[in-house]
Amino acid sequence: LRPSSTYAFRLTATVPHPIDAGVFVSGFGALEVITAGPPPVPGELFIFPENESAVDVEKVLTARSWTAEDTPLMYMFSYRSDPDSNFSEPIDLRVNPVSASEQRVWCMRVGPADKDYRI
Repeated sequence: LRPSSTYAFRLTATVPHPIDAGVFVSGFGALEVITAGPPPVPGELFIFPENESAVDVEKVLTARSWTAEDTPLMYMFSYRSDPDSNFSEPIDLRVNPVSASEQRVWCMRVGPADKDYRI
């Protein structure tokens, strides 16, 4: 399906009448579906303080200049403990998306030792 499009569906069913032989009855159901717009256009992601890895230091993640046809945008911050691995699952920093483009976090899981524990 294409983004930002409307699709109409109609199903018609015809069956023999249960009493009058040779007579058919019909019924239909219809629905209209409106698809969401295209994916958001990426902006920038800032982490402050930069290069700070201590788990007891609050980090502020800020997404700036992200745009979309469908507004308001909802943000779900996550990270991968090993971004080079195809098997590293994203770790969500919230349970549900939020409308704020900024999130404060205290700690994240460390990255692998061979990457100097970076994520």
